[in-house]
Amino acid sequence: GTSARHRCAPAPHTSMVATRRQRAAEQAADLAVELSPPASPSGTMSRSSSMESLTNSIRRTKNRVKETVRRKKKQVKDKVKRTKKQVKEKIKKQKAKIDKILDRDAWWTSLGYDPAVKARSVRWVQRGVFCVVVSLLLASRSFAQPSVDVPFSSYRCVASAFLLLCGGSSLFTDTWRNPPPEKGSDSHACASTLGPYAFFTKQALTIQTSHLIVSCLAEFRVASGKLLALTHFFAPFAAVVAVSLTLLYLKLNWFEETWRREVLEATNARGVRFTEITLV
Repeated sequence: GTSARHRCAPAPHTSMVATRRQRAAEQAADLAVELSPPASPSGTMSRSSSMESLTNSIRRTKNRVKETVRRKKKQVKDKVKRTKKQVKEKIKKQKAKIDKILDRDAWWTSLGYDPAVKARSVRWVQRGVFCVVVSLLLASRSFAQPSVDVPFSSYRCVASAFLLLCGGSSLFTDTWRNPPPEKGSDSHACASTLGPYAFFTKQALTIQTSHLIVSCLAEFRVASGKLLALTHFFAPFAAVVAVSLTLLYLKLNWFEETWRREVLEATNARGVRFTEITLV
């Protein structure tokens, strides 16, 4: 039993040898570290240069982002400014239109026209149309009742109403939308003295519109058949007057270079839609 215990226990000499060997290996490793050459400078330089390039790349990216943001902000500001300017111009135009509608006399005066002559012309035309229509209604009493009964026709009613709309638009445009005579002009002196019926335009449009009113009344059977006979009798004269007015306007005004330059273009330049007014 004693010999077995002696065989199992570690020998002290072997343990001390292993410890000395371990210490020698550690000392050799420390000496190798101390005697090893320093790190290569090229590796350090490559790492520093890559860091620098990365820093520069990040800086350039930041600058590009800042420049893009600054450019976008400037574009948005410019767009907002343009939009505000356009809105202000639209508001100004709409306000001018409203002022022109609400205070048309002041608008005419600001353009150098005489609104007093314009108001007098409107009153003359209203009275003129009323007098002509009443005269035609009274004159229809002297006509005989048509021997042939003319049946009611919705087609003729629609046609007469359409013609009345066209003729009334022409008279309304010439009387209310047409600019009044300019102060100091020959037409201003004539209109101030003799009134609007000194001009063939007002005469023709009044005759035409009055005849269309009476014709519409006759077609809708508002009055007796005598009124229909009168409108048919009066139709050639009204048509000749209307055609004459159109031909004279085209010959003496629309195709006349002097009139277009001195009247049409000059009036359009003042803000009056004179081309539209004259064509209607």
